[in-house]
Amino acid sequence: MGPPAGCSRLPRESPMSTAALHPDSFPSVCLRWSADRLPVEVMLIDQLEPGAGDRLIATAGLRQSRHPAFVDALDEPSARLASMHPELADPTSVYSFLVGPTGHPFHRHAGHRAFTAVSGSAGAQLRFAVTDDDACAADPQAFLRALRIVEVPADALFVVRFGGGTWHQFVPSDGAAHPALFALSFHSNELGGTLTEKQQDAVRGNRADIPALTELLPAPMQRAWSAASDARDSIPTTRLTLGRPVRATPRDPSTCMRKTSGGHPANRRGAVG
Repeated sequence: MGPPAGCSRLPRESPMSTAALHPDSFPSVCLRWSADRLPVEVMLIDQLEPGAGDRLIATAGLRQSRHPAFVDALDEPSARLASMHPELADPTSVYSFLVGPTGHPFHRHAGHRAFTAVSGSAGAQLRFAVTDDDACAADPQAFLRALRIVEVPADALFVVRFGGGTWHQFVPSDGAAHPALFALSFHSNELGGTLTEKQQDAVRGNRADIPALTELLPAPMQRAWSAASDARDSIPTTRLTLGRPVRATPRDPSTCMRKTSGGHPANRRGAVG
């Protein structure tokens, strides 16, 4: 059984993905690793004025820090804005979170995630991998082979959706002078996926937060990623764009060059949209 309509499985030998959905509407990409796992979907909605992303992230981040449910952990300050109503059979909740100039570590969650975000004024790089745990335990390099990157432009409004168990990491696209993004995240089922007993107790008691529902990348896979700096430019990458200037500083769009947080030029990019 192949991938669903509009959702592509990237060829392993390809250095990049140039496939786009709805380029004349909301430029999007849909990445699928296998038929039995949910895809990652990223949809670019619109672009704000130059510099507006940084300003929004600063003001929203300040408001978030004053929320009674604010938590600052794992380089991802966050707050639970709306809790479940289990007495009414409502397992949903809403969170805010911010990813700053240094990005945050690779991690995953048991449940599905869908969020709307605004990127900082350097754009954001979204890194994803859907893996088989047994395969990665036997060969941590399997994690690197599964990695895919989606880049969204500066000061952009975008939407992301992915299934439980998806490894992900978000960083600014161009160094550490700008934050990566601020997001509002909808958890469709806080009890979804394989939760530990401690996590289930926290969720049922409406005491859960994003750090408590987070699993960090195992050390062998993290070491493989840290040692792969020279190979990061070969990770299949899709750059979503609305086809107009996206940076406050004039830049030649024909170069199509970005830098990762580690300073390596992302010079084999597929521009879509």
